[in-house]
Amino acid sequence: MSCSIAEETDLKTLSTLEPLTTKLLEIQRINSAASILSWDQETYMPAGGGEARAEQIAVLQGIAHEKLVSEDVPSALVAMDRPSHRPGSRQGR
Repeated sequence: MSCSIAEETDLKTLSTLEPLTTKLLEIQRINSAASILSWDQETYMPAGGGEARAEQIAVLQGIAHEKLVSEDVPSALVAMDRPSHRPGSRQGR
């Protein structure tokens, strides 16, 4: 069973998006954890815990930022822009 050109393009798009979406999901999860800590700090955290909690949030936000500006994200974006070189591909014609 052969794939149409549109199906081949869709499959290529999904496979080239995977590294980027995986990286962005990881960053989003780290930011979500920082948000939960921030919410807890504002709502339930006992007095006296603010400094330690602020440090925890800052570390998570720093990790998320480092991952966002790492070479992995631009590399994934460049990989998405590369044309397919599979035999029979019509791209580049």
